[in-house]
Amino acid sequence: MEDEARPRQRNYYCTPSQNRVIEKRAKQAGMNRSRFLVACALHEDAGGGEKLVLDEEQQHTLLEQMTSLHTFAVALDTELPDIGMTPLQALEFLVRATKREEPEP
Repeated sequence: MEDEARPRQRNYYCTPSQNRVIEKRAKQAGMNRSRFLVACALHEDAGGGEKLVLDEEQQHTLLEQMTSLHTFAVALDTELPDIGMTPLQALEFLVRATKREEPEP
């Protein structure tokens, strides 16, 4: 009967360019290729790759803020009912009107 605790050599196939990437990422993670491949396959946290900077709560906060920003941006580009202009167009009109009223220096 095979001893489960004893590692055995197994062969995996990859292209030379894939092998270079694996070697580079393993080195960045401070592991040899074997340990790196096992860690990636079993734990998906072997290192060397991109990691999230924000925790879960921060991600939710960012999503809420981005949703608010999107809502605001859509509102700025939506025509106002009684004047036939978007808020941005109305603001531009007011700025031009104000400039015409100001005396020349």
